[in-house]
Amino acid sequence: MPYHVRLHTTNQPQIEVKFDLTRKELETRILEPYRNLRPIVLGGRTIDPQYLQRVEVVETPHPSAEFGEYVKTLALQGATEWTYGESGAKDVSDEFITTPAIIVLPQRADAIELICSRFHIAAMQLFGAREK
Repeated sequence: MPYHVRLHTTNQPQIEVKFDLTRKELETRILEPYRNLRPIVLGGRTIDPQYLQRVEVVETPHPSAEFGEYVKTLALQGATEWTYGESGAKDVSDEFITTPAIIVLPQRADAIELICSRFHIAAMQLFGAREK
């Protein structure tokens, strides 16, 4: 089953989207850099972890070539329910995306600044989860 990823950033309104990743590609291109606070390269764009607001991972039983007419457009536009109508589409973000462990934080003087820069993102996600 293919995975489809959307990366939301705080510094640009454009959402970066990658369709049809294998499990191995998802791990090596997205999850491993995310967990180790390294930049993610997607669609020719390098996304610095300090600007990464949200990572979405969706699994579907079929490749994006079989998506309905507007699904890809909705994904690129940032629509919340972009997979609406796609049979078997499942948001699996919570299964893969976790907060990086403290032990992988860079051993630099700006580590505290990095933690603080992500605090509001985590707080917003927790607040949003509480409202559901």
